[in-house]
Amino acid sequence: MKKFIRVLVPLLLAVLIIASIGWYLFTYDRGFTRDFLLTQARYNDLHGNSRLSSWFYDLAYNFSHHDENVAIELANLYKADDNYTKAEYTLTNAINSEPSAELFTALCKTYVEQDKLLDAVSLLDKITNPRRSGLTPPSATTSRATTASISTSPCTPPGSSTTPPTVNTPP
Repeated sequence: MKKFIRVLVPLLLAVLIIASIGWYLFTYDRGFTRDFLLTQARYNDLHGNSRLSSWFYDLAYNFSHHDENVAIELANLYKADDNYTKAEYTLTNAINSEPSAELFTALCKTYVEQDKLLDAVSLLDKITNPRRSGLTPPSATTSRATTASISTSPCTPPGSSTTPPTVNTPP
């Protein structure tokens, strides 16, 4: 019985330590794990291991709950390998899960790099809810610019000149 306890206690401690590490990495501090995976992906990309690098990027993308920055990095890796189909697929899936202006811009750049100008224009035309995608319609941008150029400075009292005063110098 004593020998059984001597084997069981270290085994239970080892299982407890492994479970604690798993809880920390996968539940408590997910950002640390995502950053580690991204670091490994970038390292392998620099050293020419594109297949391993894309695997780490895929893990980081899925682990980070489809972070747009990871999706854009993964798409850039695919474009560097001349695999525009996977880059389009990655960006399209990212847009479908959570659209943002950066993702639309990255996908349009991918289309333009392939000379698919009609696809880029039609993608921009499909944007129906500018607030959700992070884009502002052109009419709102121009009206803000017009309002800003028409408004006067609050520091200038009404009726005074907006030109700076001249200094009288003696002859």
